[in-house]
Amino acid sequence: MKNYIPSKSSVAKNAKLEAPVRLCGACTVRDYSEIGQFTFVNDGTTFFRNTTVGRYCSIGKACEIGAPMHPVDWLTSSPVAFAAKRHFRNEDDIFPQSAFDQYKPTTIGSDVWIGSQCIISAGCDHRAWCDHWRWRGGDQGCRPLCHRRRHPCQIDQIPF
Repeated sequence: MKNYIPSKSSVAKNAKLEAPVRLCGACTVRDYSEIGQFTFVNDGTTFFRNTTVGRYCSIGKACEIGAPMHPVDWLTSSPVAFAAKRHFRNEDDIFPQSAFDQYKPTTIGSDVWIGSQCIISAGCDHRAWCDHWRWRGGDQGCRPLCHRRRHPCQIDQIPF
């Protein structure tokens, strides 16, 4: 069996795709990411670094899995304070590099459906028994089809 990777898609050399994986359109699989067998990924989806996706998953259009984090409890959430890639000239003189891991490992379990335009932040672990996600729009963003509280990745109950 082989992977289906269209010419519009890009897969990092150190990413692992367990054949067969099907990427549609312009997908991006970045460094140190892994995608399991029989996973279908629709157009425009990006897997950021350190992302692991299980087998038999269905991922909708334009999703961001393992999207980089920004510190929300620092003086600024601007990447000028923490990003390894510097965005402005001579900023090292003004903003010394601080330790912030914006690409924490992200894990999506097997047999997961993620609807179009979902954003799953870096550092979340979605191997629990509620693995169906959809886009709800507005300011709610991507939410699981189950109730959850306390920690953003902790699931309390399924509503059905």
